[in-house]
Amino acid sequence: MTEPKAELQRRLIDHKVAKMTSVRDQYNGQLQELFFLQTGGSMMELTSWRRRRPNKPLDNFMADNQLDDEDIATLANEPKRQKIDDPEKTVAATTTAAAPS
Repeated sequence: MTEPKAELQRRLIDHKVAKMTSVRDQYNGQLQELFFLQTGGSMMELTSWRRRRPNKPLDNFMADNQLDDEDIATLANEPKRQKIDDPEKTVAATTTAAAPS
């Protein structure tokens, strides 16, 4: 059942690297979308625009807004936000808390 310490360390590092790569890829995709929308693109054309070859202004924008390793580590370790299952419970809780005593 127990694995050697080196194997556990390797698995942990592999997991962290995969998580950091995922965060970087998601950030870059959102950054490309932001550039596209700021330059007047339409959401309907985004997928075809992404298939085209990147241009110099996009390269400059991506370089200016690049994540450094510290930012990636912070985002990779950030806890995920919980989804609200029942909106009625949330509304009831806020109205109860806001009601005058």
